Amino acid sequence: LYQDTLAGRARLLGYHLNGLNKDARLYIMARNTESRPLEVRTERIGETAPTRIESLLGQVTLLEYFSSTGGSTLSLAPGQAAAIYASPVLRAGTGVNVMQDISSSGRVEFTFVMLENNLTPSQDVIQRLPYLPMDRNHVRGTFPNAVRRLKVNLTQLPTRINIGDGREDPTMIGVDAITKQTVRLSGNYGILYDLEVNGAANTAVAFSPRGGLYRGAMNIIDGPINQVIKLPKAGNALKPNEPVMLWRPQSDRINFDFVPASGSNLPISLIFYRSHNLPSDSQPTTLSSIEPAASTHQSQRLEATRDMIRVYALDK
Repeated sequence: LYQDTLAGRARLLGYHLNGLNKDARLYIMARNTESRPLEVRTERIGETAPTRIESLLGQVTLLEYFSSTGGSTLSLAPGQAAAIYASPVLRAGTGVNVMQDISSSGRVEFTFVMLENNLTPSQDVIQRLPYLPMDRNHVRGTFPNAVRRLKVNLTQLPTRINIGDGREDPTMIGVDAITKQTVRLSGNYGILYDLEVNGAANTAVAFSPRGGLYRGAMNIIDGPINQVIKLPKAGNALKPNEPVMLWRPQSDRINFDFVPASGSNLPISLIFYRSHNLPSDSQPTTLSSIEPAASTHQSQRLEATRDMIRVYALDK
């Protein structure tokens, strides 16, 4: 499916449906390419498998990812290869989504493979597998700068922060390590947005699915509160013109950790309103009666692809 060699910190993202007519498993293999022993440590991981509901793949993975406190350490001798991730058994037509932050003490070759369940992921088996050809619908590649840090000062309300629109939030550019071709990551799936908002006191935050159906998750730090929440809090977000209430800040500075969810549509918007203009929490949470902040561009629907393998280089 994909292969590249990296050193240091990276985020591995695999989103794949089993298109075989038999049971299979997704593996991420790590091979030591150096002449000395090295270690590969999992810093954070989230996964969903198996399921036929594509939007569920992204949301459950992010809920687990944001709640993760670390994982195992894999020790590799020179030339040795081992699975750093192995999915549960995937029936035909079911999918897996995994997002894994790793750090390595040297150069490691990472290989994503889908194998029939009765096959062992040995080097001999993997070397005989053909590379999956690129196509126009599916994105794979290696992308630098997997953390996008944004700082916003709220000077007027309402204010909209757009994510994944390809204009105000530029599309990530990377390279397919197999074909050496430049690739564009529409929607910036897998990128971690570290968003700091100042001046949030007496505001309310709403969520708007500008691209269509969206189910995801985010981590919020609001004063002493550090909480992982569903996005939206219940059900699905569907209508761009009906923002859904998300959060009422308790402090003047609030931090959001957000990753675009696999299987959902981008772009999305976070909209900040004056809280005294909104219904109380006991009233319905759909804000269709509240005029949202004017969009600075025409929203574009970005369809989530069905097979996506990506590797990101994390900030040092």
